[in-house]
Amino acid sequence: MSEQVDVWARGFADIAVLKPCCVLTVLRLGVHALWLDTDVVALANPFFELLRGRPARDLWLQAGGAHALDLPEDDLDAWRSELCTGLYLARATPAAAEVMRHAIHAMALRADDLQFGDQSATNLVLHEARWRKGLGALSVGVLDPLAFPTGGLFFEARAPQARGISPILVHNNYLIGHALKVARFKAHGLWFL
Repeated sequence: MSEQVDVWARGFADIAVLKPCCVLTVLRLGVHALWLDTDVVALANPFFELLRGRPARDLWLQAGGAHALDLPEDDLDAWRSELCTGLYLARATPAAAEVMRHAIHAMALRADDLQFGDQSATNLVLHEARWRKGLGALSVGVLDPLAFPTGGLFFEARAPQARGISPILVHNNYLIGHALKVARFKAHGLWFL
């Protein structure tokens, strides 16, 4: 694709279905998958940080949803507001693969709904996990929002900086438009191209 496509546009919806398809393919090969949208910048080795000292979960996802400018109270609060699929680690487990398979199916059922992308589908599957085949033992964790902040927390609220925390990854979300995202990265010294 030669042009930038913003969220909720037809081109974005066409691309969004490919995310869980790619991750499912990698998981079926027996390889862990770290998904980063193109508006994520790594400030430290994410594999080292994601795999060391954390409980072995099938999925680790970024907190998001209603928490653009504030921190979720706990993992349950993050779950209620929606988890972000622009930044996640999926381990090569049958349950993680099933989440991707179910998300692909959910997206296929709503192919004409431009606002029902991979994030909506994944959150739907996670909320319905106890009723979905193959997901009874699914284990999901929420990434520390200060170490893996959203664009709102990092650029607007400056939550990690206020606490002296150096993030591992920064997601330049909660802003729509390629030019705006590039400008925000540049303004904060995070544009490396």
